[in-house]
Amino acid sequence: EVLGKTEYRTRAVECALKGAKDYENAGKPWPCGTIEWLPDPGLLLGEAGIGLFMLRAANSSIPSVLFVDSDLKKPADTGPKGYAEARQRFVEGYFGCTLRVLASHGVDTGGYIRMQRKAGSGTASPVESAFRAISDRVASEADAEKRAIFEDAFLLDRRRYLMAAAPPNFAAEFLEALQRPALEEIDWAETSFELSPKTRIVRSEPYLRWQNVPPTNGKLGPWDALYALHCRNGKVYVHGLTHLSALVLTGLNHPSTVSGVVAFVSNALSETVDRCRDGWLWKRVRSQLEQAYRSGMVDVARRPSKNPSGRAVLFQASINTPHHQRH
Repeated sequence: EVLGKTEYRTRAVECALKGAKDYENAGKPWPCGTIEWLPDPGLLLGEAGIGLFMLRAANSSIPSVLFVDSDLKKPADTGPKGYAEARQRFVEGYFGCTLRVLASHGVDTGGYIRMQRKAGSGTASPVESAFRAISDRVASEADAEKRAIFEDAFLLDRRRYLMAAAPPNFAAEFLEALQRPALEEIDWAETSFELSPKTRIVRSEPYLRWQNVPPTNGKLGPWDALYALHCRNGKVYVHGLTHLSALVLTGLNHPSTVSGVVAFVSNALSETVDRCRDGWLWKRVRSQLEQAYRSGMVDVARRPSKNPSGRAVLFQASINTPHHQRH
């Protein structure tokens, strides 16, 4: 179909009819692409693939899931202009918040987008070149107040880029997924949890403002600008955190049980003893942990949990630390 040669389709239909006669009509199992042709439900080697093949042989309008297509529009210009537009989209996709904050303070950001590879830079991509240039520009800002703003704006973009630039280990991720206990296998009263090594919690007030997210009660509180960065399958996802989800995840800076996280959250929110005793907070914390565990942001801890007392104080201290000292 892709090549427009109908003779190939004719041959495929002949194979489908022969297969139906030799196996389906004869009541025999379809041979799969496995050792000793054993049945397999998979798409590439098994019965799902055979079924899809038969469907497409009967109806050519059924699309192939193996044909990689894209809904992205072809650039109007595939020459230097089109390349420049694509480069701009990629750079802004990684560092859009930082570039907008820099531009709002009178910095000409066009050079970071238009940047070409310099001699001796090796195989540095436009995004990597922009990252280096923005890093140098932020660090070289002479005005201390502006530099603090730039550093804070660059905090989330920088962390996201570094996580995305790290080589993914798909084999390790696959093995970890196989070893993860199912939700119904977890003893929620005794099991300790911790943040996944592929998850980072970042606070960035400029990112919040430039995403046009209204702060709570019109004021920017200590939990309004917290984000969870999670790397999965080689891609980094940014999740804005509610107050409770931010508290639950930061309560897992060290391995902790659900009860330990509840104590952390209770201290941070100044909840009454009665409120915690009736199970309301415990249920909310467990619900947040279940969601985070499903998404892969939280793992079952491999180290014993520590006494959670004092953690709220430590985290509050980190919040009150100036932003430019926390990256």
